[in-house]
Amino acid sequence: MYFRKSNFSTLFKEYVGITSLRNCLSQLLFDYVKQKLSKLRKDLEDAFTKTQLFLAAMSISRATPQECKAFLTQLSLDFYEVCKAAVNGHYEGEYFADNIDRFFAAESFLERRRLRAVIQSKNGQFFNRLRTRGYKYHIGKQDAETDGEVAETDAAPLTSTAELAASIRWSKPRAMGWVRSVLVRTRGKELLGNFNPLLVGELFWEQSSKWQKMAEFHIEDVADVCHRFLDDLLKEKCPKDVYARLWSPKIEDALKLRLDGSLKEMDKIMKDIKSYPITYNHYYTDTIKKRRRERSEKSLVSCIDNATQHVMLPRCNSNHTSAQVDAGKAAREYTDEVDPDMKNHSCEEALDCLYSIYKLSQKTFIDNIITQTVERHIVRGLEKIFSPVTVNGLSDTETEAIASEPPSARRQRDLLENKIKKLNDGRCIFRGVMRSAAP
Repeated sequence: MYFRKSNFSTLFKEYVGITSLRNCLSQLLFDYVKQKLSKLRKDLEDAFTKTQLFLAAMSISRATPQECKAFLTQLSLDFYEVCKAAVNGHYEGEYFADNIDRFFAAESFLERRRLRAVIQSKNGQFFNRLRTRGYKYHIGKQDAETDGEVAETDAAPLTSTAELAASIRWSKPRAMGWVRSVLVRTRGKELLGNFNPLLVGELFWEQSSKWQKMAEFHIEDVADVCHRFLDDLLKEKCPKDVYARLWSPKIEDALKLRLDGSLKEMDKIMKDIKSYPITYNHYYTDTIKKRRRERSEKSLVSCIDNATQHVMLPRCNSNHTSAQVDAGKAAREYTDEVDPDMKNHSCEEALDCLYSIYKLSQKTFIDNIITQTVERHIVRGLEKIFSPVTVNGLSDTETEAIASEPPSARRQRDLLENKIKKLNDGRCIFRGVMRSAAP
């Protein structure tokens, strides 16, 4: 009665009564929920995506021997394809394209994924190092060069305990003294002016005595590059528990066998180096002739200089002179130039032979080390260390021992799968609500 006689009687009927209040509050609540739906939808989608990522990081289920075999087969296939691409220098996949450094550095974590580029860089460093530091004595062409100085080179430095001393710089007379001492030690029944053919071998063995250490360092350096590449690749492709069980007994042991095979091959090459040098390459005699021609040209230039007179030009007010060469004097001085010490002739010839055979053998040695030890035993077929063929040869027991997941991982997988199911149901309910709320 009060509401009918008071000012409330002026209100519209839709605003009066419990039923009207209930409808009004329901509408207010619905409008509030509609405002919060966008945030609710975002939270639901974020939780669903995050849970899916956690489950994907655990990879596929590995509870039975069949599941373990399927997991290892897929893992080995991914490993094989990436490794083969890296060995061949085909950097087209996702693995090679992420976060590339602006400047190439072989030791960079990102750049060492490009295995072939790193190996080529290491081979180039080995070539330059052996070319500029491989000889024990750096023999100068000029007689006035100082003895005992360290030869400066621009080769890449050695960075291990196997670092070798730089070559010792010798002047031409000092080198001739060294050859003379070996000549006396190897003297046989040959006539004076000649030398024992074994002399060249002894000089060559001493001059190339640093090759073995340099080759060992290069082989171990490339093996370490491959070791780090496979280690990085396996860590990225498989879970930690599988990595620990797969790396040491399978991949690391295979890498050790490859390194051992490479070092054994190097020993065979070194046996050839330490035997008497043999060559049928005409470059050997061409180089000897070239050095003899250089000495003859130098001697001829000296004789011409000695036979040249500079006379003032007649009726010339300046100090200009005219060079007059006594050709007969130059020819006589050149042809009469004789060294009575026949050992000097033998030493000069032996030094020419050493220079020629060293230069020729050095190139052959570099090629052999790169192709027969590094490529043949370490790099070639690197992808076959862990491939689907390898996995197919494993027994069920071995497969489970490598790939089976621990009980804690199985429980976590069940929880994540159950959570994904509930979140997906919530998404379906949410879509239904959104459709019903649409005008």
